[in-house]
Amino acid sequence: MKLNVSIEIHGSQIPVGTITGNSGQSAVFTYLPEYLHSDTAVPISVSLPLQEEPFSARRTANFFEGLLPEGFTRHSVAQWMHTDEGDYLAILAGLGKECLGAIQVLEDDARAEAPSYEPLSGRSKGSRPRRGREINRYGRQIASLTRRRGEI
Repeated sequence: MKLNVSIEIHGSQIPVGTITGNSGQSAVFTYLPEYLHSDTAVPISVSLPLQEEPFSARRTANFFEGLLPEGFTRHSVAQWMHTDEGDYLAILAGLGKECLGAIQVLEDDARAEAPSYEPLSGRSKGSRPRRGREINRYGRQIASLTRRRGEI
């Protein structure tokens, strides 16, 4: 499996490296040479400093697993994707367009999409909960609707 890693800088996705390997135990992250030699190269993490050599499978997994959901959400996502929740590469391939932070991870044949956002209207902003109990009630309603539709 090969996954392309990019970082969003000033609204543009900049390719920074690849993750290659057949499993989480063998997958390694390597910075692209053209990224390393660019004037704007910065590490994607303190734990993955700029270097030409591939990072170990352990360091790769430690960073990229941190971009994925945990616990019940991860279990639910894995079920939805029909994969093992311990297979971080498969989950990363499925959710990589929407990772936490500025990182985007795409399968080798996928295209990066420009980020887009839907602005909230004044009306929808007003209907959002604002305080503790209101937020809890709103969360239970959403979870209940989601459960009924089979999304959880």
